[in-house]
Formats: sequence, structure tokens, C-alpha cells
Amino acid sequence: MTTIPAAPTATPTAAPARRGSIRTPLLALSLLPALAVGGAWLGTTFTQQAASDRALLLQGATQTSKAFGERILDLEEVQGLTLSAPELRAGVQERAEDLVRADLLPVTDLAVTDDRGRVLVAYARSYAAGSSAVEADTARRWTTGNPALSAAVTRLAQSALKQSGGATERVSLGRGAVTLAAFPLPNASGVTVMALDDSDIQARVRANLLRTVAIVVAVLGLALFAASSVASNLISRLQRLSAATLAASKGDTSVTIPVTGNDELTTVGESADRMVQSNRVFQSLLEDE
Repeated sequence: MTTIPAAPTATPTAAPARRGSIRTPLLALSLLPALAVGGAWLGTTFTQQAASDRALLLQGATQTSKAFGERILDLEEVQGLTLSAPELRAGVQERAEDLVRADLLPVTDLAVTDDRGRVLVAYARSYAAGSSAVEADTARRWTTGNPALSAAVTRLAQSALKQSGGATERVSLGRGAVTLAAFPLPNASGVTVMALDDSDIQARVRANLLRTVAIVVAVLGLALFAASSVASNLISRLQRLSAATLAASKGDTSVTIPVTGNDELTTVGESADRMVQSNRVFQSLLEDE
């Protein structure tokens, strides 16, 4: 009969020294790309977005001035009149009030000039609602009450007619700064000029910046959560595998090696499980003897 040698007596081992965790390196490795992209995004936001948002607002104001001029031309064709006619100016005046009060842009004033830059139609956001329909000469009231702005409108209107295109200019007034956006009427018989409140423009730009920063922070937060979840899952699997293999190394043949996932840790778990099963068979043979 073949004698099976007795299993060697396990030598007591000292408790393993407490080690660190790979959680931090895993998180760092996962977050580095997100942090790099987020940092670049924030850098671009603070260096370029403010100027870009302001340019877009001014472009929108210029395009709105152009569209308003096209509406004036439509009225002239329908009524067979020009802006020199009081009846047509009254209709344009009401439409100017509608545009200013629509609050689509930070418009404080809207003026329409003739081909020499003389203001024919004007409306200010500070006027009472409906005043354009009941006041006979709102343009005169506006010109008299805003001499500095009226002079700037005339100057920019003349410049826009010479350029045959949109023009903008920033003007400092006693009440604050405004940016003027002008565009000639389609038939070059005049110019539509819009005044935008600079403080309102800056407020809108800041609001856009804050929204962008909030989005970046939210994306980075999601990246951190996802990276933490992945790291926690890997560490949990490693801890279970480590605890099981440690017990098996101490001679516990009843331990069950966790085999989960479908990656390199799965292969390690399968190998450890086969080792435990071999030990279990070997122990069974010894007990039969």
C-alpha cells in the first residue's frame, strides 16, 4: 500500500502589516483625464466666453436692427408712404415700442434716422407703456431728453450708411454706458439704431459664465462619482479575494473563493479556487487514511 506523506504542519505566521489602499491611485488615474478636460474647459470659459457672449449679443442686436429696417420697408410698400409721412412714422413708433418691451435683448432705446442721421422715430424703455400710440412726437421728446445719446446715434447712423453695413459703438452717458448697434434700412433711406445697456450685457455674460461653470463642476462631480464607483467595486473584489486566499493559506479548506466579473481578477479568483479545491481533495485523502 502506498503511504501518503502527512501534510506539513502549517507554520504560524505573523499578522500581515497594515498596508495602504490602491483607491487613491485608481481614483487619480480615473480622474486625471476629466480634470485635464475640465481645467481646459474652465480656462477657455474665463478667457474667451465672456468676449464671445458679448460679441453674440451685439451681433444679435445688429441683426435685429436689420430685421426692423426690413419691416419698415414692408410698411412703406404696403402704405405707399415714406418715413417723412407722419402716418407711417406713427406705425413704426408703435412697432419700436413693441420691440423694446419684448425684452429679447437688453435694449434701452431704439431710434430710426433718415439718410442724414436725423432721428425720425425713437422710443425709450423708460417711457410709459402705450405712450407711442398717444404721443404725437415721441422722437422730438426723445431727442430733447437725450442730447448726448441722440448725437451718438446720428454719428453712428452716418457711419453705417457710409459702410453700407452694421456698425457698433460704445458710448458713456451720465446714466451709464450703452453700446449702439446700427444697420441701414434696405433702401438706404435711413438707419435703425439700438442702444443696449452695458450693465445688462455684463449681467447676461456673467450669468452665462456661471451656467458654464456649474456645468463643468457637475460633469467633474459625475466623473468623480463614476471613478469612485469603479474603484470601490475593484477594491471590494480584491478585498474579498484577499481574505479568502489568506484563509486558504492558513489551511482552511472550507473557504469559498469568490469568482466574479470577467477580467484579470476573475482569472486570479479561478486559479485560487482551483488551488483550494486541490487542497480540499488532498485533505480528504489524508482523512480517509
